[in-house]
Amino acid sequence: MEKSPSPSPNKPTRKRRDKPAVNYLQYAHLSFQMMAIMGASVWLGMKLDKYCQTESPWLLCLFALGGAVLAIFSAVRALI
Repeated sequence: MEKSPSPSPNKPTRKRRDKPAVNYLQYAHLSFQMMAIMGASVWLGMKLDKYCQTESPWLLCLFALGGAVLAIFSAVRALI
């Protein structure tokens, strides 16, 4: 049986995350994911405020803050 050729010690091996295009797409994906989470949270807060007929937009504020925290948590988790 022949052995498969091993990579030469002088040739640097590049991981997939080292490529600039892959890094760019990863960060672009994170930004769209964060916008989607925050947008959905704000939309849900607005709909709940309208449904509950609140005088002040408390649910909107609560869901907007919760969506921002969730978006940051998900971005940090994806980067680590």
